[in-house]
Amino acid sequence: MNEQKELLKNNILGKVLFPSSDIKNRISELGKEITQDYKDKNLLLVSVLRGGVIFLSDLM
Repeated sequence: MNEQKELLKNNILGKVLFPSSDIKNRISELGKEITQDYKDKNLLLVSVLRGGVIFLSDLM
């Protein structure tokens, strides 16, 4: 977290647009929607981009 504060302080990283709690809540909502939509189907999720595996694990 200190690294992020340093980046913000030096204007390397722009302002925060969405609080992390909002992002976590939305990812949870998406996971629930996907679970409901695919409840009777086999679903294969593939992470493609670097860092995507973290998002994918939160989604599951």
